[in-house]
Amino acid sequence: MLTVIRGAGDLASGIALRLYRAGIRVVMTEVERPTAIRRTVCFSQAIVLGETTVEGVTARRAASPEAARSMLEEGIIPVLADPEGACIPALRPAAVVDAILAKRNLGTKITDAPVVIGVGPGFTAGEDCHAVVETMRGHYLGRVMYEGSAIPNTGIPGLIGGFAGERVLRAPADGVFHQILDIGAQVKMGDVAATVDGQPMVCTLDGVLRGILADGTPVHKGMKSGDIDPRCELRHCYCASDKALAVGGGVLEAILHFTGVLKEAHVPADGELYSAVQKELTEGKSLAALAMLIEEGRELEFMFQGGTYFLSRHGSARGVSLWHEQEEQAFSDVWSLLSSARLEGVPFREAWASCAIETLF
Repeated sequence: MLTVIRGAGDLASGIALRLYRAGIRVVMTEVERPTAIRRTVCFSQAIVLGETTVEGVTARRAASPEAARSMLEEGIIPVLADPEGACIPALRPAAVVDAILAKRNLGTKITDAPVVIGVGPGFTAGEDCHAVVETMRGHYLGRVMYEGSAIPNTGIPGLIGGFAGERVLRAPADGVFHQILDIGAQVKMGDVAATVDGQPMVCTLDGVLRGILADGTPVHKGMKSGDIDPRCELRHCYCASDKALAVGGGVLEAILHFTGVLKEAHVPADGELYSAVQKELTEGKSLAALAMLIEEGRELEFMFQGGTYFLSRHGSARGVSLWHEQEEQAFSDVWSLLSSARLEGVPFREAWASCAIETLF
């Protein structure tokens, strides 16, 4: 299963780690000039450095959706400089996760994929996505909402080690950020971590500098530019946060809930029989074999009259869906699809003989 995550900052990277370790293939998108603060745990650094590793998982910058597909085969997380998500139609993912954390929707639509998940404020389940995952620290952190929205942004960071807003360092002026201290530095209240146009960005409490913008980053006054962890645990600088992993767990729940892959996929004990059914489909174009395999949780990519189609059990109707580009034909079961679906206006059963099977997932 392929998931595209929009955004590759620290929260998005925690989500990516959860999905990757659960066996879900992940492609991420980011802006051309990332402004992540916790750079040591952000896959967005692949855009800057070409390649980066977080908790043993490697991400690499990809130049195109085709290059991203090749990287997936290597077990690498591809990161594209694609803030608009233009790669999504080409990749045809089973799920799209908007983890940009802009506190508003920057263009994600419920039709972008069979499963669309919004992370944090700015999304409404059932309108612009199928589910929303809460990002506010506290009782509801990581909870999946299948109706409604996340808690509105308060502008106040969550408590860590007894501190909230004091943890965040903000740019003192408009200009170019000049980094003085590195991530992992032990700091005291009053230490100067960076300057902007000659004005100091002063540490607001004692602790470890868990994150700081890269030298040369353009900033505006008040922009979040650093993060102090008062718990003074150096190792926290180099692993995903509890919040990122909690949100990642919520995203994983939502994907499994809508796709049903754990309960629907089934391979019989008789492997030879199963192989024979697959052969009937790929070589004999058997509709019965197609129906059986789709019912058992398989997915199919095929061509018809130059267009690419995707047959999936991961539709928004939670039945069976036929996708062409971003258009979905949804049916309650595979038999309804075989009876009623159309390819370029041609009934599926008539068109099937002329279809070319590309991939059986």
